Amino acid sequence: MLVQGDCVALKSPRQAKRASKSVTTERPKELTEVREKEETTTRDVSILLYTLKRVFEEQAIDKIHYFKFIIDPESFSHTVENIFHFAFLIKEGRAGLIIENGEPYIHLNIGGGEATGGTNQGIISINMKMWKDLIDKYDITESMIKKRQ
Repeated sequence: MLVQGDCVALKSPRQAKRASKSVTTERPKELTEVREKEETTTRDVSILLYTLKRVFEEQAIDKIHYFKFIIDPESFSHTVENIFHFAFLIKEGRAGLIIENGEPYIHLNIGGGEATGGTNQGIISINMKMWKDLIDKYDITESMIKKRQ
């Protein structure tokens, strides 16, 4: 049979695909995990700052050797976490590093905020051998920073 006129192909209407339940439940779970990690990092940075202030007060000092403060002689991974968290204190302007006679020292910026002088950035890299060598070189017997649970 022939039909004259415009020919229109009829397509059956498509149904919208529904997102699987696993996708919708995974995304909030991922966001929750990210938020928890951010909150944990913020808490750990606060603990580090509190510890640093306490050490400065107790020892009545205005600077402390970086490695003696940061290194945990019982845990390489805790040392790496300390380095990471201390970087936030520098970024926030709450603490700084100075080099005296080739040795790194931490100082507190009492007012916090951005440093008024010029700033330099650096990358600190450490491996297990360096960690052990630093423990021996500076005779580090215990961590100044409590381990997080």
